[in-house]
Amino acid sequence: MKKEFLSDILIDRVPFAQKLGMTLDVINDNNITLKIPYQKNLTLFDGIIHGGVLSTIIDHTMGMSVLLVMPEPAPLVTLDLRVDYSRMPDKQADIYCKAYCYRQTQDIFLTKACVFNHHEDDPICYGVGVFMKARLES
Repeated sequence: MKKEFLSDILIDRVPFAQKLGMTLDVINDNNITLKIPYQKNLTLFDGIIHGGVLSTIIDHTMGMSVLLVMPEPAPLVTLDLRVDYSRMPDKQADIYCKAYCYRQTQDIFLTKACVFNHHEDDPICYGVGVFMKARLES
């Protein structure tokens, strides 16, 4: 899928992602990186990003990584999402999340993600998620 198409899905179809200032940073054949710029209104205290923002970018990035491997885009449902924290986020710093889909069946997709401020080798947390292709009833 083209970067423009995924960016369109991210920006135009998900108002919550717009509210957070989420943008598509990097896209490759098998992974995607999203960014949320530092915003004071997304912090708990002392400039540290709220954990809910981290969960949101993980869920969104992993879901978009599934779109990279799907033959045709389809609505997704998050079945399971786990976040394992390694450290506190840096104060007053942008948040990045890189994710990829590592296993798939016809309808189920397994994903992993890494959240960081500056470098992937210094992660804030890791995410693991299970997504399912939604069946739309007519």
